[in-house]
Amino acid sequence: MSHIEYEIALDLGHTCPNEAFAWLSQLPDCAYVRTTQLLNIYFDTANHDLKQAKAALRLRFDTQANCWLQTLKTAGREHNGMSARQEWEVVLPASETDVPAWQLELFAPDAQTYLAPIADKMRPLFHTDFKRDLFEYQHDGEQYEWAIDRGEIRAAHGDNATRITIQDLEIELKQGNLDSMQTLAEHARTALNAQPQTLSKAARGYGLFSNTPK
Repeated sequence: MSHIEYEIALDLGHTCPNEAFAWLSQLPDCAYVRTTQLLNIYFDTANHDLKQAKAALRLRFDTQANCWLQTLKTAGREHNGMSARQEWEVVLPASETDVPAWQLELFAPDAQTYLAPIADKMRPLFHTDFKRDLFEYQHDGEQYEWAIDRGEIRAAHGDNATRITIQDLEIELKQGNLDSMQTLAEHARTALNAQPQTLSKAARGYGLFSNTPK
């Protein structure tokens, strides 16, 4: 089963993530939840078929939860840092830190249909590895998840030594009103001197390859 993911991403720029942590810690109705290290591998074909379809396939290891997650996100709508995408996610049966193979048959039928024509051509392309501090905001029936991400993006193979720094603040809708979430994100943007992050981590990963197909 899929769901629509609504989130707003901010680029902290020169603001230290520790400042964002301190700001969230004192934000009314907001509570720290946990910190984890997320190791992510993005897959695509040699021709970047998923990129061209504005989709992404990812394996993620959550060190705190000690599990691998397999996720497919399809093309979505983006405006001023807010994105809305269709997403399928499933926990892989393996918990070891060794990278398992992604498994088409674990996805829901509609996700399988989407990936089946290119499933045999998929290969690891790049990594986005970062530490994530999670906070939960609840007020008058509104529920959002805040995440501070800090780390790097790098190619999966040694043919590209470039690294891209990750320094993001994200807010995701769990329950409530999108306008209220936008207002809260604007409050964070002003307080932390942040800017809308218009590129997903996947899009920034593809940017490592100057010869990526258009």
